[in-house]
Amino acid sequence: MIYSIEGRIVKTESLRLVLKTGDISYEIISPQALKLKPGDIATLYTYLSLKNEQVTLYGFLSERERELFIKLTKLQGVGEKMALRILAALSPDEIIQAVETEDIKTLSKIKGFGRKRAERLIFELKGRLPSIQTDTTKSITLEGEILKRALIALGLKEEEANSSVREYLSKHGKIESVEEAIKEIVREK
Repeated sequence: MIYSIEGRIVKTESLRLVLKTGDISYEIISPQALKLKPGDIATLYTYLSLKNEQVTLYGFLSERERELFIKLTKLQGVGEKMALRILAALSPDEIIQAVETEDIKTLSKIKGFGRKRAERLIFELKGRLPSIQTDTTKSITLEGEILKRALIALGLKEEEANSSVREYLSKHGKIESVEEAIKEIVREK
């Protein structure tokens, strides 16, 4: 099993990217493919799928995202394509929060995901995500608060700024430089 791959991004499309490591280039299906740019160095946590004589390599920016993908694919009526769509539309924190607060409206915004499917997802996952659940109410560090206020000053709504800070922290673990974090977040928007 391939746990993770680190390399340089060669090409990105909507849900797929090419990552070159050494002399090998891997085609990887990723819900976050468009957040990466050719030339970026990235570590992707992978999941190898063997279905119907087809081998597919999925890549995720965090272990939590990969674990959530695996949990989603085990649900009845949610295959790999639907799980990708969910993770492309919402961050792991947003999915967990929507499930735990029974926010059908947020889940219904996902393409191909109606009210009934949102209700079923909530029913099947509520209370079953403790291994990947984060404390969404935990206080953000001083650097995170400064970053959030800077993003709001740049025109983001508070909810969007909070989400951007959390995504940045889940991707990088901590904020080394507020300036660099702002540049990266603005570049991705």
